Amino acid sequence: MSNEITTAMVEQFRANVIHLAQQKTSRLWSFVQLKDNVKGKSEYFERIGKSKMRRRTTRHPDSPQMDTPHSRRKVSMVTTDWGDFVDTADMHRVLIDPVSAYTMSASGAVGREKDKTIIDACVGNSYGGAAGTDTIALPAAQKIAADNIGMTITKLKKAKKTMDEAEIDEEGRVIVVSSQQISELLDDSKFTSIDYNSVKALVEGKIDTYLGFKFTRIEPRKGAPTAGAASGDNEHGLPYNATTDVTSCLAFWGAALGLAIGMMDNFKFTERADKSFAKYLYCEMDIGATRTQEEGVVQIDCDNSPA
Repeated sequence: MSNEITTAMVEQFRANVIHLAQQKTSRLWSFVQLKDNVKGKSEYFERIGKSKMRRRTTRHPDSPQMDTPHSRRKVSMVTTDWGDFVDTADMHRVLIDPVSAYTMSASGAVGREKDKTIIDACVGNSYGGAAGTDTIALPAAQKIAADNIGMTITKLKKAKKTMDEAEIDEEGRVIVVSSQQISELLDDSKFTSIDYNSVKALVEGKIDTYLGFKFTRIEPRKGAPTAGAASGDNEHGLPYNATTDVTSCLAFWGAALGLAIGMMDNFKFTERADKSFAKYLYCEMDIGATRTQEEGVVQIDCDNSPA
């Protein structure tokens, strides 16, 4: 059983379990292109490159063959799982249903792991070539430096310009920021009154889109794992550099990221004879992600404590 279950005993604590604040669902996976039912340890996303028209200069020429360029990106599948016990005795000592509460906790862990996989694909290396052995880093041109400042309207406009110049579709653009960057936008002296009102409406939840980007909030990977825990919230969220105090926010076009799913949210609840017939809740997930197009991802570094 979980060593924390005793905190819910009726004799000492109130009946309802209030979950600690946590991000409970994936905020990004619905935006990216998905490939499900993946079998094996890896999968590929096929890419079609640009082609152009031929200018015909004679009558009745041979039919053209333009050799449309093909390439691919490799995704390596990673399996993660979660499990915890509920002793039979505990089922009778608490007024809440620990199975339901644990299921919610597991579901939150699953959602955060999906987002971590997508975020890591944004900033990490991609792998291309026929066998997926060519390493492709996110180019410097797709990165906006912190420059000792936080999030500004200038940085947002530069991210938009970077995508516009690459002819990235305007539909499906997303920007992932933390609560600090939203606050910084309101303090940007370069804002016009229209800008200010738009971002204020964004903060108040009246709109969720600005400069063509759908805003999604995910906090940075600060802090350390809880003592004795297998992982901590610092492993999920936006990339954060503790040395420079810089958070890397991300702007991306959904089709520029591919998420491969072999197995997702596979929940099981069973009785374990080897553990005195305690109830055991288990879930596992097999996923992987990659950039399919570098031009569709922009990393925006923001200094959290500018001088």
